[in-house]
Amino acid sequence: MHSANKFAPVSALSLAALVCGGILLQLAGSALNVLVPLQMALQGQAPAMIGAVASSYAAGFLTGCFVGGTLTRRVGHIRAFAILAATQSCTVLALALFTDATAWLMLRFAGGFAGAGLSIVIESWINGRTPRSYRGRVLAVYNIVNRLAMITGQLWPAFTAASSTVAFIVMGGLYSAALIPVGFTRTRPPKRPDAVKVRLAEIWATSPISLIGCLYVGLVGGALIGMLPAYGVLREMSPSEISILTAMVQIGAMSMQWPLGFVSDRVDRRKVMLGTAAVGMVAAIMLLAFSPLPLYLAYAAFAVIGAACLPIYALAVAHAYDKSARDSAITLSASLLFVWASGSAIGPMLMSFVMQFAGPRGLHAYLVLLSLIFIALVMWRLAKQPAPQHRTPFAAVSQTSPVIGRTDDAAPH
Repeated sequence: MHSANKFAPVSALSLAALVCGGILLQLAGSALNVLVPLQMALQGQAPAMIGAVASSYAAGFLTGCFVGGTLTRRVGHIRAFAILAATQSCTVLALALFTDATAWLMLRFAGGFAGAGLSIVIESWINGRTPRSYRGRVLAVYNIVNRLAMITGQLWPAFTAASSTVAFIVMGGLYSAALIPVGFTRTRPPKRPDAVKVRLAEIWATSPISLIGCLYVGLVGGALIGMLPAYGVLREMSPSEISILTAMVQIGAMSMQWPLGFVSDRVDRRKVMLGTAAVGMVAAIMLLAFSPLPLYLAYAAFAVIGAACLPIYALAVAHAYDKSARDSAITLSASLLFVWASGSAIGPMLMSFVMQFAGPRGLHAYLVLLSLIFIALVMWRLAKQPAPQHRTPFAAVSQTSPVIGRTDDAAPH
């Protein structure tokens, strides 16, 4: 008992510094997810090129999730954090120097790779230095703070000139500033993360709807993050209105994550996914049928889409845990993240091609079609397979890195 009490305050100080650094990273990263496509749209770039740049970041993140851990295992958490944060800072400052779309493709891929590596460092650090008895609560707080930082970052263009290079310089400074609190950390870093394995066939055999759900969220969420700014420009919205629109998606997702998780602990999670996807589809149909809606109704519609569609990732992960062995948490997390990240890389490209030919209404049609396909697949599984008897308590996991799967150790079974 004495050693546990002695450990807790030291761990808290270490984690506070780490979370402060993570907040700065999330502020910069989420602001860039709006600023990059917004600047490209204001410059008159084709939707297909905007989608390619957005997909490039997602592809870099996907690569970093499964390769970036090697750096942490080789040099340790603190050095890896410093290397990756400095890389992020350099790539962002380079965005201010180059206007060529090809250069932005490469820079955003590098940024995605570094972002995934930073997620591995932060999450494995939290998992490794937090006692199991309150690890889940610490990660829940971290996810909430992370989501709030994401929303704040997306609102950044509302308060700055979106077409200037000043915003990129500020974001580069935030990435560099994230090194300061972590640099003051004096506690011993945790054990270096294990290698990550992806086993899709095993999950498909036991829980195909989990893979389908993660892919659906990736296709929807990646497309919304990457293409909403271009959509807003085509709708002749101001940069401040566009940044509020993107933030509304995340506000909706954050507001419904825990309520939907609470319900899914009591009824078949697949029925919850079916219901939320149906609500999201209805909101997209409203946008398609009555577009252009008044601005406040458009905000509300996209908040409903975020609230209905994005939490499906955590529901799909929980459903997969219901049918998996306890010792397979990291493999399960890595596999589902791989599927989500693949969808995030493909989604912006698909939506950009639809918008290239159909204009902003193509975004609505894309959301309706994807939701309709997902709903049909969930109904197929409900008819074919009964609900699992074992139910793992819901945890609001986010789409960050494979090591978040370690939190399953803290869950009661």
